Amino acid sequence: MSVFYDYLLDLPAAESTLAEYLSDADERGRILQLLDASLHHVALDTIFRVLPADAHEVFLVQFHAKPNDEHHWVFLRRFAPNIEDLIRDNAMTSQKQFLDAIHV
Repeated sequence: MSVFYDYLLDLPAAESTLAEYLSDADERGRILQLLDASLHHVALDTIFRVLPADAHEVFLVQFHAKPNDEHHWVFLRRFAPNIEDLIRDNAMTSQKQFLDAIHV
């Protein structure tokens, strides 16, 4: 499933890093799936940390209805103008920790 913040997660960089160290395509695929899921959790955690509690349900309803809608940025920037930077930074940190943990 494609979501509005996917471009901030930089999975292609992780995929090329994994390709350098893992020759088994199935293993790379499984690791990328784990990383992808982990980074989506990081992104959503970042979003919910900046949103006030009373905005959580509003965002969830909108996100569930249209996960790839760029209009979500308008809503989120009302609460955190730098939300894209926060998601990107947290995702990059998490991705580095993930790859370090599997010694890649």
